Amino acid sequence: MQDTADGVINMAYGRGIKFGALLVAVLGLSWPGISSAEDLVPQQRFVMIQDVDLPGGDISSLFDTTLNACQKACVSNNACAALTFNANNGSCFLKAEFGETLEYAGALSGYELKATPGAAALAQIRASELSFLPNRELSHALALAADLSSLYQNRSSTGSGAEYKALAEQQASSGNFSSASAYMGLAVNITDAASDWAEYAQLLR
Repeated sequence: MQDTADGVINMAYGRGIKFGALLVAVLGLSWPGISSAEDLVPQQRFVMIQDVDLPGGDISSLFDTTLNACQKACVSNNACAALTFNANNGSCFLKAEFGETLEYAGALSGYELKATPGAAALAQIRASELSFLPNRELSHALALAADLSSLYQNRSSTGSGAEYKALAEQQASSGNFSSASAYMGLAVNITDAASDWAEYAQLLR
């Protein structure tokens, strides 16, 4: 996530607040309830794929739950690297790895990406440079911090950041900025590149 710093500046100006904790993190601003640099930086994010199951390899399961709770359960389990959530019945299956995939309507499967080491330290460095940003925007950003993987879900397990960026460019050139921002949201969740955050911010204006 270190590469995100300069791109997030542009995201802030563009009111790109869909992954707001990262905004707060890289800007390094103080916030109620945040006591350390590690609290400023999301330690992981998920890339979720629609209508895909990960058969076998379960390490734990939960029932009558939500996608958000399923992701939190994966984060709290050191052995968990992926998950499948069945939206039809609210069941959650934690996985040791993101392996073979099968088409399954109503299922959401995803894998976890860890934060880049050193991102928390970068947040502290950036604090003195960006303290002019209004807290009201950061408050809204922080509230939406964990929504990126829920808002933008991949339609293919083989979809890449480059593929989604190309689709975003196509949609933007046709004036379809809503679709373009959605594709760019998919791309930036995978790549976490500063240039992609900047483009995402521009599309959200």
